[in-house]
Amino acid sequence: MDPIEKKAARALVANIDPAAHLVCVEALAAAGFSVLDGFQSGTMMMTAARESHADIILLDQQLSDVPAAEAIKWLRTIPALRTIPVIIVGGKLVPNRPDDNVTILPRPINPERLLSALKKALAVDMPH
Repeated sequence: MDPIEKKAARALVANIDPAAHLVCVEALAAAGFSVLDGFQSGTMMMTAARESHADIILLDQQLSDVPAAEAIKWLRTIPALRTIPVIIVGGKLVPNRPDDNVTILPRPINPERLLSALKKALAVDMPH
């Protein structure tokens, strides 16, 4: 595909702690993503997801108003958002992922692990 025709993938980042947020935003930008962030609550994340047509969503295990699992349930009720891959950044691994389009990335977060998770979630080649 011609680089001019190639559109940057959009990543929505919601309520990730400051240290992990910096790693995520820098790694996403370096991989060519357009990064949308500043969403602290599940409600804000839902509005942004509907309006942004994000290709992937990264969120903390706990948003300001709901746990990540609840926010993901909200996403999955809207047909246009049902298949967007989600990466839960940080926290503990949970025994049951909300669905197959959810990846759990435990702390500490580093760019290599994040890019590997993005590649798997989106099934695309990522720059090194």
